[in-house]
Formats: sequence, structure tokens, C-alpha cells
Amino acid sequence: MRIKAEDGTDISFSIKGRPILVADGVIDDKDMESGDVGLNIPTEKFFLRHSSISANGNILFDYISISGMGL
Repeated sequence: MRIKAEDGTDISFSIKGRPILVADGVIDDKDMESGDVGLNIPTEKFFLRHSSISANGNILFDYISISGMGL
């Protein structure tokens, strides 16, 4: 997978073999079997985890806020 933007963000990573969790507002048997028992509102989201050894690139953040640091 690759994410590229005009601001300089350009990162790639592998999701091969990783499960993709779909938040569709319904918890069905497949969700229960995979351990996904949370309901996200609003729906129409997906969650995935990349392979940590495959990430490569740069992400640009315009503003970083660290909780508890007075920002």
C-alpha cells in the first residue's frame, strides 16, 4: 500500500496477510470469530495493521499536539 500527497507525504507499507476489519454497523459471526466486538459510530470505516518491518517513507505533519504538554 502507498500513500502519497502533495505536501511531501510518501509512505509505503505491506498489508499482505493482515486482516482488514470493516466497521459496517453490524457485529456478525465473522466479526465475533476474529475478536472484533466493538461497534464504531459513525460506521463505514476500516481498520488494518501494517507489517511493521515493511514501512518506508515520510509523513508530513503540519501540527503535532502532545497531550499534557500545554499545547
